[in-house]
Amino acid sequence: MFRAVHPPTLSSPPTGVKGIAYMTYYTSGGAGGMARFLDAFGPGHERRWRDLGDPALTPDLKAKIVAQTEEVVDGRAPGQIAAEQDEKLLRLLHVLGC
Repeated sequence: MFRAVHPPTLSSPPTGVKGIAYMTYYTSGGAGGMARFLDAFGPGHERRWRDLGDPALTPDLKAKIVAQTEEVVDGRAPGQIAAEQDEKLLRLLHVLGC
């Protein structure tokens, strides 16, 4: 299960398929990365999480998500990751004949 769906169980950095959303969120934050993304879109996520009980995007949880994302991106800037994603998408489209 994608750990960020239920924040209280967030216990390890997202990797593989689980990490895809994190990378999208990270690049969506622009130069501010995950921290900027959470500042801008965190309240909307909290509203959607209410169906799961009463999780909250506390400062501690936000810091944990940011730290774990930084661990996964391993120093790569959001723009670098976005360029890598674009390259992969273009190769996929080429393979599909689009």
